[in-house]
Amino acid sequence: MLDKIRFKGFDLEGSSLFIDDSDNSEGGKYSLKFSEHHVVPQKDEDGNWLFIEVKPSITGFPRDKKDFDDGEDVLFKAEATLTLTFECDLDEEVTEDFYNENAWFFETYVYVCTKTGFENMFKNTVLDTITLPWSPTSSRK
Repeated sequence: MLDKIRFKGFDLEGSSLFIDDSDNSEGGKYSLKFSEHHVVPQKDEDGNWLFIEVKPSITGFPRDKKDFDDGEDVLFKAEATLTLTFECDLDEEVTEDFYNENAWFFETYVYVCTKTGFENMFKNTVLDTITLPWSPTSSRK
């Protein structure tokens, strides 16, 4: 069934980038977080569609930072709002339950779009050497 779903692209609906240029540290680490995905199925005369809105953020910290959640020592912070579009060649309307059952499939696209969006935001800045991996680190063991 997933072979009948085509990724049609993504739109960057909004973004922000903060860089603390007073810090001259070299190297560091970052934390990448995602908001809960907002899933919008739509069936109309043009077809059966699925739109996914997600708001990822990436925050950079000094290398020796231990606690990412305290909000201190932020070297940079980037936020984006992305909308991914999928065309679904299915007879039935795509539902949020369908999305949840196949979340692994859609999350791969969300991650790759996030990588592309943030790396484009970082171009021509001091952050242009940051590259995100093509897939998230697996938490399964």
